[in-house]
Amino acid sequence: MMTRRLTRLIEWSERQAREAGRPIQPGDLLSGALCERTGVFAELYLTFPDLAARIRRGEGGSEAESGVMIEEVSIPVSTGTAAVFTRARQLRNRYGQDVLNEGHVMRAVMESEDERLGACLSHEDRQRILSITSAPRDMIVPLTGNAFSPPSQVKRAGQSDREQVRSFVGTEFGSGWLEAVDHAFNQTPVTLFTVMQEGDIIGFAAYDADRKQKGVLGPMGVASGERSCGAGTRLLSACLDDMQKAGYRYAVISEAGPVEFYEKTCGASVIVGDGLYTEKDTQLYKQGEET
Repeated sequence: MMTRRLTRLIEWSERQAREAGRPIQPGDLLSGALCERTGVFAELYLTFPDLAARIRRGEGGSEAESGVMIEEVSIPVSTGTAAVFTRARQLRNRYGQDVLNEGHVMRAVMESEDERLGACLSHEDRQRILSITSAPRDMIVPLTGNAFSPPSQVKRAGQSDREQVRSFVGTEFGSGWLEAVDHAFNQTPVTLFTVMQEGDIIGFAAYDADRKQKGVLGPMGVASGERSCGAGTRLLSACLDDMQKAGYRYAVISEAGPVEFYEKTCGASVIVGDGLYTEKDTQLYKQGEET
């Protein structure tokens, strides 16, 4: 399963490869991202207006390949591109995600040792592209004038739920979010919601919890194996509805991973940052790979 934006990126890449009469190369995936121009790829295009031309110039001396077939693409790909998708699937699995997204693929492209990409991208270029397309991004949601219906399957946690929630979060996501969970339980009312299934928590979401920042949604997580049942959407709606009722005009989603999910579900937009791939971003990726 892939995000719709990644599906479109691949379609752009296939078109370019067909026109050139060769298998899809890693550079085609980057060119496809530049052609897509939605979400974070709009920022990528504006940051690198000449990158598509640089990639085309780097294709001149490429050797002919018959190509191989992979499940995500409908035409042959080069061995380098096949390696990119192998790496992208590894990233998806290491982060415990069910859907292959454009962030996984773009990070794998930037890690690729493809000579054609090496000829047109500096180390600084790769870091900046990673920061735009693959690092967790803050997003913003306008709350004024929007309706967020709180689903009946979601409940606000009470003080008696604290230990059960802490146990769930610690088991599923590690100890990194436990401080934020405690901050949410210290609010009046508690700013944390849960989805239950047969008496067990399968997902949670909080706001005004991460580093005690007001107006910030997160952390939020759904148990592995339950991420296709709509629990994330229900939790998101419950939090945004509560924030709206509390008088917030906007909600910030901190370090959002699945950008397209938030764009589609609540109309969130990426907050354009300084374009730098920081040491913090690197540590976040390392943490994801270790879990």
